[in-house]
Amino acid sequence: MEKQDTIGAAPGDSSPERRARPDSSDLSREVAAALERQPGDTIRCTRVGAETYRCNWWAPEAPERLDVRTFAGLVVTTERVRQSRFLHVTRSAAGLVIRACAGRAAADE
Repeated sequence: MEKQDTIGAAPGDSSPERRARPDSSDLSREVAAALERQPGDTIRCTRVGAETYRCNWWAPEAPERLDVRTFAGLVVTTERVRQSRFLHVTRSAAGLVIRACAGRAAADE
């Protein structure tokens, strides 16, 4: 019997072709662009559920917190997570509707 190629992929398929295809329902980039940030912040959002996103606000490490005496080589981590949130995000006719998830721990400094 001859093997036939199937269209689509099984759940969990992590082939390069599948990873390269954009998921139109993933709003991570739009969410990151819509959130408020402080100067120097980088926001990284990851879709963790159908309408749930984990967003981290990365900020430059304060120079006074770096102890140069302890670094023999290159400083690899120069940013830290300043804030972290789980957000429920949907799209409406007016744009994105973003609200904090209830019952999820949030880390703020």
